[in-house]
Parts: sequence; C-alpha cells; structure tokens
Amino acid sequence: MQFRVLGPPEVVRDGQVVPVGGPKHRALLALFLVRPNRVVSTDWLVDALWDGRPPASAATTLRTYVAGLRRAVEPQRSPGEPARVLRGHPGGYELRVDTEAVDAARFRRAVDQAAGALAAGDAVAAERGYDTALGLWWGDPFAGAAHLAAVRPEAGRLAESRLGAEEGRLTAAVAAGRHAAVLAELRQFVSANPVREGARAQLMLALYRSGRQAEALAVYDEARRLLAGEYGLDPGTEIRALHRRILA
Repeated sequence: MQFRVLGPPEVVRDGQVVPVGGPKHRALLALFLVRPNRVVSTDWLVDALWDGRPPASAATTLRTYVAGLRRAVEPQRSPGEPARVLRGHPGGYELRVDTEAVDAARFRRAVDQAAGALAAGDAVAAERGYDTALGLWWGDPFAGAAHLAAVRPEAGRLAESRLGAEEGRLTAAVAAGRHAAVLAELRQFVSANPVREGARAQLMLALYRSGRQAEALAVYDEARRLLAGEYGLDPGTEIRALHRRILA
C-alpha cells in the first residue's frame, strides 16, 4: 500500500487507487499524512478538518470519517480486530505508514541523490535522478486539501522543492552539454520564476554556450532591473561573477 500527496491525496494498493470517500475523507487523509506515525488528538483533527470552524456535531462526524478511511486502508480487518494502520489511541488517532510508502518521501530522497550526483560532477546521473523525482508528481501537492491551515505549510514546502528539482534538472542538463536542448525550457522557467537567480544563471550560460553572448548579457540586465525596481537589491555574487566571465 502506498500513499500519494504529490497531487490529490490518495491511497494506492497493488497499483490501483483505493476509493477513500468524499472531499472530507481525502482532507482527513491529508491531515494524517502531514503528521504520519504520530498520535494526533481528536481536538486537533476537528479543528484542522474544519479549519477552526467546526460544527457542533464535528466529533461524531469525525468518527464516521475515520471509520470510512479505516475501511479503505485496512479492508481485510475483521470486526473487533485491532487496527494496525489507522490506530485509535486515547483521545486521538495515528496513521502508521512506512516512510518509503509516501511519494513525497521518495521524491525528496531522489532529489537528494540527484543533487549529490551533480555536486560530484556526474551531470548525466543527476539529470536522470531529477527526472525520476519529478516523474512522481501528478498534480499540485495535497490538491483539494492544501487550503487547510494545517496542510498549507507542507504543501508550500513541497511546491518549493518541486521548483528546486526542476531548476536542478535544467542545471544538470546544461552541465551535461545539453544547453541547446533545454534552452526553451530555461526561458520558460525563468519567465515563470524571474527571481530565481540560479535558473537565470543557467539561462545565461546556455545562451553563451550557444554563441548568443548579447542575449546572455540581456538576461542579466533584466535581472538587475527587476531586483532593483522590485526589491531594491543587486544580483547575487554568483550571477555577477558569471556576468563578468561572459563579458570577458
């Protein structure tokens, strides 16, 4: 059994998506996956599931949602048999999961391995690793539940990690000599994320290596104007150093 959060929260068994119920059931699954292998109190779940505005019947309704989710994750459990996956505790519940069963954990591990390969100078392996990591995504993180205050921070961290992985993959491609192949992707990424200086530096490098020095310098000038106008800042040390090397 596996759990997905790199898109709408889902339970997958033997490669098949397991129906868990309606939006509230999926939101409850998201809350458990934000705090896996930890006992979370009923009070916290009630407050988080209704985003601080629970109805009077919230505690009873929560038990119904938990029962439905438990049937989805433990279909073989006999009546009266203690739960092993979604366990009850005095005053709360605990979702027991293997870390590797959650796609977000596998994504982060793949990103770490790719970053290590890039730091070691193996750009081809790094690009392949980033591709593997990004291939785990199939939507926005915790889609359908990311609006909940208890879920929003983790969804934001995952979204930022995804951007970092996309930038890492493009960096690895340029380092592997595939600058021409990813030039259009770099332009698109920088256009969507104009203040990410690492990606902008890779775009400058890709343009320079493609014999387009003037365009590379123009990318730097655009960054300088943007940072000065919007934030009152100068470009960072690394991109300034690259700019000097291109000028030279």
